Amino acid sequence: SHNIPIAIATSSHSSNYHLKTRNHTALFGLFSTVVRGDDPELKRGKPFPDIFELASIRMSSSSSSSSSSSSLVMV
Repeated sequence: SHNIPIAIATSSHSSNYHLKTRNHTALFGLFSTVVRGDDPELKRGKPFPDIFELASIRMSSSSSSSSSSSSLVMV
């Protein structure tokens, strides 16, 4: 109700992510952005921060039409 975009950035590949989240679709449906370890735009994995930067870029672009300028980041 506060329109604060939230994202998931996980090094899990899509198949593992879906296995881990399939029983919690209501919860994971709240996230405006999801970036997984096998994302084609992701160039480097851990320990580099690329996955978080990509999530931030996508979250910013998806919320640009929103009136909210706040973001929630959890690492």
